[in-house]
Amino acid sequence: MLIKKNVVAYYHGGGNTLKRLSKPNYVFKIARVAILMIVALIALSTQASACHVSIGDKVWNDLDMDGKQDKGEPGIPEVSVYLYKYDFCKDEWIQIQDTKTNEDGEYSFSASYGCYYYVKFELIEGYVFSPKDNAKPWKDSDADVITGNTKWRQIWCNYDKWDAGMYKPTPKPAGVGNYVWNDLNVNGIQEDDEDGMEGVTVKLYTCSGQLVDTKLTDEDGYYEFTDLEAGDYYIEFVSPSGYIFTLADQGEEDEDSDAQTGGATSCFTLNAGDYNSLVDAGIHSMEEIPEFPTVALPMVAIIGLAFVFGRRKE
Repeated sequence: MLIKKNVVAYYHGGGNTLKRLSKPNYVFKIARVAILMIVALIALSTQASACHVSIGDKVWNDLDMDGKQDKGEPGIPEVSVYLYKYDFCKDEWIQIQDTKTNEDGEYSFSASYGCYYYVKFELIEGYVFSPKDNAKPWKDSDADVITGNTKWRQIWCNYDKWDAGMYKPTPKPAGVGNYVWNDLNVNGIQEDDEDGMEGVTVKLYTCSGQLVDTKLTDEDGYYEFTDLEAGDYYIEFVSPSGYIFTLADQGEEDEDSDAQTGGATSCFTLNAGDYNSLVDAGIHSMEEIPEFPTVALPMVAIIGLAFVFGRRKE
């Protein structure tokens, strides 16, 4: 039974005992409960925050190709980045998130505290990955140069050190060259007693007919074209006055003449970094044409055989 009396309240506490409850005590208890609830909410919020960490950093254009982030090397936007997490139930790595780098080349993922992760970077067209682990952890590239994957690690706090350097590779230049010699015996084969020809004009063309460069053979008969782009080319040798070209394709590749009757070679392909050192030309003085037995006799023999076979058919 509750009895109201001014500011003091009484209630029947069981049996015949009346207990006194004051208003100040009642308010204090309510306030204490409210404070405890606020503290609990703060603790829950802090715990929830502590269970999540961030993973990220940057993809940059490694202009000097050294695997180190240098001043003035910009970030690369729109690079695809994937986050993988180890799933212990499935016993495998699972891709759980993906994103693209922003205009500054930066990216970020939200991850769970204490779990195992790695990041995969996707190359953009025309680029290759920079050398890996070539600087301090906050300045290096962490992407494998083949797969684009970082090493995995267990994440206990925010981790902003997974970077990737990329760059456009500079194609290695190609080259071609070799030798012009005086073919004294006119057999189309380079021999020890035959000297190189100095001052012979050599022209390099693309196979579409565009002149690329012109050189003169040196005192030993050698010429060279360097710093060439990959492509298809041919060479034209210009015979000096009083000289003509020898027989073509008469021996091994490193000792024959590649110049046809007019002085031009067939087209050949140079890939990036290639060097073709087998394009030669033999020339001889028009006065050095062999006497009748050397050239004419085999020709007569061939004509004779053709005549005999022709008669047999009759």
